[in-house]
Amino acid sequence: MGYGDAFCYKFKAERGRLSEPRGQAWMVDVMQCLQVALVPDAVEMEKEVRERGVWVRGEEKCEALKKKAFDSHSECYVGTGMCDLGWRDWGAIASVVKWKLFATAEARKEVGEVLGTCVRRWLGGWWFWIL
Repeated sequence: MGYGDAFCYKFKAERGRLSEPRGQAWMVDVMQCLQVALVPDAVEMEKEVRERGVWVRGEEKCEALKKKAFDSHSECYVGTGMCDLGWRDWGAIASVVKWKLFATAEARKEVGEVLGTCVRRWLGGWWFWIL
């Protein structure tokens, strides 16, 4: 929550740096996607708390939820149209997340997946010959 909340508020505060309507619509769509990706697990955890009063394997589940949250980033970023954004929006996104893009192995993995997917889309069928 701390990681996600911080970026959610940061993006909302910096919303004006993203283009209208495309970049700003992307921001709202990606926020929703990231939240929806976690709903089934969060509901399951809440159900368990209600039934048992505590989480069974709570720490293990929290780590699994954290991993799922990180893993959902590239899919949500690309799935909501990041590859179609202009360079101004890419610059604004990079300036909001700054060095955190490369702060952890999980973050670097997601950045690599987004960039790899977008580059393949931009190059179309030509990407095979470059790699």
